[in-house]
Parts: sequence; C-alpha cells; structure tokens
Amino acid sequence: MPGPRTIKTVFVVVMENKTWAEVQGSASAPYLNSTLLPAASFATQYSNSGLHPSEPNYLWLEGGTDYGIRDDDDPASHHLANRDHLVSLLTQAGISWKTYQEGIDGTDCPITSRGLYAAKHNPFVFFDDVTDGINPRSTTCIAHVRPLTELDADLASGSVARYNFITPDLCNDMHNSSGCSSADSIANGDRWLADWIPRIRQSSAYLDGGAIFVTWEGGRIFERHPVLTWLDVAHPAGDLRGRPAALRRSAGHRSQRSVPDVPLTSPARGRAGCPAAARWSARCLGTTARCGRSRRSAPAASARGRAGGSRPG
Repeated sequence: MPGPRTIKTVFVVVMENKTWAEVQGSASAPYLNSTLLPAASFATQYSNSGLHPSEPNYLWLEGGTDYGIRDDDDPASHHLANRDHLVSLLTQAGISWKTYQEGIDGTDCPITSRGLYAAKHNPFVFFDDVTDGINPRSTTCIAHVRPLTELDADLASGSVARYNFITPDLCNDMHNSSGCSSADSIANGDRWLADWIPRIRQSSAYLDGGAIFVTWEGGRIFERHPVLTWLDVAHPAGDLRGRPAALRRSAGHRSQRSVPDVPLTSPARGRAGCPAAARWSARCLGTTARCGRSRRSAPAASARGRAGGSRPG
C-alpha cells in the first residue's frame, strides 16, 4: 500500500438539482453508476441543506455563509465586499486557482447571466476582490474565470491551477430539461461527465497528486435529502474504489473534519460553518479555510425568496 502523498491539485465539479435517490441506479446515468461510482469513494448520507434557490448554496461553497441572500439575482444585486472566502485565502497563501465556466467566452468578467451560463452557479463573481467591484473589464476576474473550452488545453499543457472549480452549463449540469440536447436532464449531465471526467483523470495534474470532487448542489424540493458527492484521489493511502464514505453533514454547509482514507497535508482549523468544498480543498492544498459571516455591500440582503417561497435554482 502506498504511503501518504500530498494532494497537489483539486478539481471540484458541481452538478444541479438531483438527489441521490434520483441518480442512484438511474438508467439515464450509465456512466455515473457503472463507471464513476465503482471507481472511487462516494457519500450516501451527505445531505443538501434544504435551502433554495441555488445562489445561496454556491455562496456557501465559496464563502461559508449565504450572506442573507435568498434569490438567484446576478452580482449587480448582490456583490460582496468581504475577502474572507476560499479563493481569496488561497491567493494570500500563494496557491493558484481558476474556475472554468461553460457558456462564457472569456472576453469579459461574466457578471451577467446569458444563454445557458448562469451567474448564480459561479460564486466567484459575487466577490468584489475577484471582480474589482463588479467591473466587467476586471483583469483579475478575466484571468481567473475562464471558459470551459480552455480546460482541455490547460490539462494537456499541465498549466491548470492547483484549485479548479468547474461549472457545466444549465443543460449539462442536470438543471434544465428544455432547450437541451434531450429532455432527459440526468442523461444530459451523465454524458457531460462521461466526456470530461476521463479527460481530467488522464491528465498529469490528476495523475501526479490530484483529487476530483463531483457533487450536486441540491435537489428540486425544499427539504433536506441526501445528494451524491463523489471523490477520486490519485494514488491515495488506501483503496477508495467503490467505497461509500461516511459523510453525514449538510452539503454546502458544515463538513466532516477529514475525508476518510485521504492523506491531507495539514489540519483544518476552519470555523464550524466552513463548507465542504472549502474545508476539503483547503486541507488538500495545505492551507487553512477561515470561513464565516462577513459584511456585504449594499443593497441589503433581499427579503424576497425565503426558503419557503423560492423556486429551486
């Protein structure tokens, strides 16, 4: 059995609006069920928060709080002044990061939803230190928020960042069923995973100390239900293949202090409210996730779309 190894590169892929019960054994998801699940470890009791719509959950993933936001409005309505979020902390620690967003062209900072690209699924563009104050010409944003079409070349050249957050478009993340290649949203997402996950797994960034997380932001209903989280680590200390992992906290909210069988480089000293992606990714990359509620810019948190009245994102 190989000894512990430092995880050098993390890939996080976020899918949408499907519970574990909806994808487990689904005939629409042959790649997920026949290839991904047997290949690595996955969580069977990792619950969504019951919080809808999407935007607050994505902000939890990056910032460890929803900042009081309860709708899916673009950053013009909700841009955040705090710097206490994951990629800001990674930058301060000298750790590179990038997000690959399907449906953008990379010529501007994508602070406005358009076509099948949804800003609500791109948490980074809500933070002023990423967008230089919701500036569509922000050089910081343009450098870090890139089209998914560039991921292939970056994988091939070995130039991916150490932390990579990947968002499929509204058809390929299992969100939409209309206006897509088929009306079967699960099948659309499964084909996307079958296309992209092998590319990542064949890359040098993955093979030389990489970890891949695939998780679902939540289900389509306003209750707490288990959602699938899948984890694959190159050369872990122990065999992760086909093993359910004991992750039992809320997705996007509190996480376990460790990932079973995964060698991590430093203890996590994050606050109790740190999200799973932030806690796990920070630990894998050898830094600390300090997450918590911080001030956000005007306008004040919207009272619209409380959990009982919002539509799923």
